[in-house]
Amino acid sequence: MFNLKINVKFLFLVVIVLLVGVLGFVGWQKLNAESPYYAVFLQTGDLYFGQLSRSFIPSSRVDLKNVYILARTNDEKNPFSLQKFSDAFWGPSGQISLSRDKVVWINKLKSDSQVAGAIKAAGSGAQQFAPQAAVPQQLPQAPETPAQLSK
Repeated sequence: MFNLKINVKFLFLVVIVLLVGVLGFVGWQKLNAESPYYAVFLQTGDLYFGQLSRSFIPSSRVDLKNVYILARTNDEKNPFSLQKFSDAFWGPSGQISLSRDKVVWINKLKSDSQVAGAIKAAGSGAQQFAPQAAVPQQLPQAPETPAQLSK
C-alpha cells in the first residue's frame, strides 16, 4: 500500500527542512552573540540585571544569565553598588531563574546606559559601579495590581 517513491521524497523533504532549521538557528545565535542586558524588577523590590536566556518553550520562569544585583551601600554619595550575583558569599552560579508571576516588569537596557557600561567594564576587569548622575534614594515601587485597583 505504501509507495516507496513517495516515502523517499517525504524523508528527503524532512531532512532538508531540518537542515535549514538548524542552519537558521546557528546563524541566529551568531548574529545575536552580544545579548542585550535587561533589568528585572520583582514584587519583593529586588532588582536584577542580566541577559535573558531564550527558550522556544513557554515557561513560568524568567531565566537570567550573567546576573548582577543592585545593592545598597552606606555611602551617601553612591548609595548603590552593582555586584556580580555569582560573587555572593554563598557561592551561587551566574544564572538565576525567577518566577514569572513575581516579576513586576522587565526592561531592556540601552547599550550605552550606565549599568550596561558598568557590566561590560566589570567583564573587562574594572571595579565598581559609580553612577555619573544622581541615583534615586529609593527603588521604584511595584504598581498596584488590577485586583487592588478594583477594590
